[in-house]
Amino acid sequence: FDVLPEGRLRGLALAEEARSRGAEVCFIGSLGQAEEKIKARGFRSVSLRVKGFVAKSLWQKAAALAGLLGALFVSARAILSFRPDAVVGFGGYSSFPAVLMARLLGRTAVVHEQNVVPGLANKVLSPVVQRVCVGFRDSLGYFSEGKAVWTGTPFRVSQAPINRDQAARAFGLDPAGKIVLVFGGSQGSKRINDCFLEVLQLCAWAKEWQIIHSTGKTELESTRLKYSALRNPSHVRAFIENIASHRRERLWQRKRSKACALAECIASNRSNTGWN
Repeated sequence: FDVLPEGRLRGLALAEEARSRGAEVCFIGSLGQAEEKIKARGFRSVSLRVKGFVAKSLWQKAAALAGLLGALFVSARAILSFRPDAVVGFGGYSSFPAVLMARLLGRTAVVHEQNVVPGLANKVLSPVVQRVCVGFRDSLGYFSEGKAVWTGTPFRVSQAPINRDQAARAFGLDPAGKIVLVFGGSQGSKRINDCFLEVLQLCAWAKEWQIIHSTGKTELESTRLKYSALRNPSHVRAFIENIASHRRERLWQRKRSKACALAECIASNRSNTGWN
């Protein structure tokens, strides 16, 4: 039973590994666009309507509280129906109701913290869960002694060998040239899109780069239009599903620093420049 808030890649990585070992997995959380991908992979899912409290007006906080109460009820019903052996949360406000309700119903609960400095949800939940898993060793000091364990960050690993030449040609790119992968997480990043395109326009040494650019859904058309004015060979998409294969093919990548992405870069032994 996997709580899936902002940690979508981590949740899918854990779910796929658990299923390969014979476990049954159900996702619960504020799933958004990820729900279709979850169902496409054959997992059950329960969607929660819940919003964060931070940086909200009084009325927005009241609405968020009402949503939280409703999410607690839906979480309780899902847990009693699915009867999980364990509930794993990946931080964020949408993980809070399911993890808390799991403990109130006597179920084993674990949370994973991907950032060095823990988020609010995991800080609040840490006293009641059995274990806190952290992606960075430096995070151990933020939790009670003996409560946290350094596990690293789970990520999906491609099962089949990836041929760089074939992957590059699939995007219409020259395997012998420099290939740059640009992405800002699953939702994209307007700041990264704009800044990187400015680099291509201003820097002569960037003219030889071949670009694979994941823009995010809202920035797709405007970014494609800007690339049409450049000479760089490029392949622009809203989202790249099999990101692992592209990380193996490119020489260098520019992206917003996400812990899961950093873990994949380290594992694939590729150069990376992070953008906060």
